[in-house]
Amino acid sequence: MSSMSDTPQLLRSAGLRSTVARNAVIHALQTLGGHRSVDELGDWIERELALGALSPSTVYRTLETLEGVGLVGAIRLPSATVTFEWVGGVAHAHSHLICDRCGADQVLPAELLEPLGRSIERRTAFRPALAHLALRGECEDCRQG
Repeated sequence: MSSMSDTPQLLRSAGLRSTVARNAVIHALQTLGGHRSVDELGDWIERELALGALSPSTVYRTLETLEGVGLVGAIRLPSATVTFEWVGGVAHAHSHLICDRCGADQVLPAELLEPLGRSIERRTAFRPALAHLALRGECEDCRQG
């Protein structure tokens, strides 16, 4: 996690300008932790940072921009609100196992996907970006229930 004062440098390193919205969204993601919706982030920013309200569309566009440079990961599931998480690049990479029946979410460490990535690259010459995925299926409890 970086401090608020590190955020402008972090953005520049990712090829982005430092803006009020980007700084606020990064700070919210880092402070709140976990996966957060646009509404949760916007409400926290308005309440905690005394910046006034950022429109949901501004928060969403900012998150998509940060996702595009690998600083934020998103989980998009059918029938669910998209949620975003601070991943800060590869150092914090991990994926999720999400149960389609109960919504349970388990973290899948990145090192478990490394052999899959190497195998895909060997067989196809394609290097997949496996830093942040949401794998859907059924958890043990739902399978047994």
